[in-house]
Amino acid sequence: DPVEIRALVEKELGAPISDLFTDWNDKPVASASIGQVHKATLEDGRVVAVKVQHPGIVEAMDADLRNANVIEMILSLMGTAKFDSKRLTEEVKERFREELDYNLEAKRQKIFQDIHKDDEWIRIPKVIDERSSKRVFTTEWIAGLSFEEARAADPALRKQWAETLWRFVYRANLIGGLFNAD
Repeated sequence: DPVEIRALVEKELGAPISDLFTDWNDKPVASASIGQVHKATLEDGRVVAVKVQHPGIVEAMDADLRNANVIEMILSLMGTAKFDSKRLTEEVKERFREELDYNLEAKRQKIFQDIHKDDEWIRIPKVIDERSSKRVFTTEWIAGLSFEEARAADPALRKQWAETLWRFVYRANLIGGLFNAD
C-alpha cells in the first residue's frame, strides 16, 4: 500500500516525502520478499533507488524465526545432533535478521565499493546516507539493460561482462573475504 510505504519512509527518515525527495514514484520498480524499490529524485537532481522494507515484515520474520526452533527440535530428533543443528539454526536466524538491517547493508555495500574501486568495469551504486536508515536504503540510481537487451549485445561485450562478473565475485571472496548474494 503506497500510503503505508510513505508512512514508513517518513517515520524512518523523520520528514515528509515531499521534503525528502522532489519526485517520488509510488509504484515500485522492483519487489522482493522483505522490501521493494522506488525510484525518486533528490533536491540536487540525482535520481535514486529507495529500498523500503514491507510494513510488518519485521514482525512476520520474527514469528518465522521463532518457529525455526521447532524445526531445529525436529531435526535433532531425527539424529542430526552430530551436525549441531542448534548452532546451525542460530546461524541461519542471525543471517536472516541481518537482512532486515539496511544500515548493515549500506556498510557492506561501501566495503564492496572499496574492494572494487580500481576496476573500471564494476560500478556499485553510492549510498545516500542522509536518506537511509535501518528500514530505508537509498542509493544512486544506475540504469542498465534489460536481460533481452543484454542478450542481443555484441558477443565481445557479453564476454567482457562475464569476465567482470567473475572479477566481482572472486575478488570479493579472495581479497575481501565476502560474498554478495544479491
